Amino acid sequence: MVRCSVEILELDEFEILHRLVLIPDPKIMVAALKDCRRLNDYALAIRFLEAAKDRCGDQVSTIYPYLLQELRPKLCELGIEELGYDKPELAITLGMEK
Repeated sequence: MVRCSVEILELDEFEILHRLVLIPDPKIMVAALKDCRRLNDYALAIRFLEAAKDRCGDQVSTIYPYLLQELRPKLCELGIEELGYDKPELAITLGMEK
């Protein structure tokens, strides 16, 4: 089922992490963050942001700041930036990157 309206977008935990495989539009990301709040799953919101940053690939220095700029009101509402969780804490590099 394809959902066209962001307003009726109600995703569960699996859909938030796995169904949005590309970098979603900021409006869809806001809806997903609202769903994280609705599910009362703060950790999922953090993993969602980390996954979005990872999906930026080699364009992370240009795309991710834009996403944070567009998401800033919702991140402030949820308190994610105040805790510093807009940046991954335990990121492990495997040495496979160039």
